Amino acid sequence: MDYSAFDLRSYFTLEEAGKVWCEMTHVTPENEYRLVMICGEMSTAILHGELQAQIPSSITGKVESNREYHGQFTAQDIVGAMITKEDLKAWAIKRGVKPKFLFPEERPPSEKEPSARENQLNKARCQAIGALVWKENPNFTLGDVVKDKRVLDYGENYTEKTLESWIREIDPRNPEQKTGRPKKIFESQS
Repeated sequence: MDYSAFDLRSYFTLEEAGKVWCEMTHVTPENEYRLVMICGEMSTAILHGELQAQIPSSITGKVESNREYHGQFTAQDIVGAMITKEDLKAWAIKRGVKPKFLFPEERPPSEKEPSARENQLNKARCQAIGALVWKENPNFTLGDVVKDKRVLDYGENYTEKTLESWIREIDPRNPEQKTGRPKKIFESQS
């Protein structure tokens, strides 16, 4: 579930909070029970003053906190209640839970970018395979090793330049065998 939109929100309706608490993108007959249960728990907490909420003006005549109207609302009255993110966090902590939309540290690492650890593992794998390729084919150039299918199996998500730098670190050839752009030689002007 993508939480980026929820990270920008400072308040939620009761139903919105329930859906995202249950990690629902849409309600289905299979998951509706979970939504009803968590919304029911939030409603009860609001009615008892354990969870702070702003009650819609259609009920009070003006937007009011349930703190001032404790015990005067029904569950139906608070369907449109607005709950701040901070109040939801406090209530969640009291319950001993940490829903992912309120606590980013509970979310799994993003799948879009490999973690630093995965980068390190892929580098080590590419280097180990590169060393094996060079052992099997001592006349290969750096480019030949980088383009080897076995190296590319672990290096497919990285640029050719990155793979070259990784493989260059383990290049077993003598410096004379390493071909590349010739170094510029500057003649001193007298």
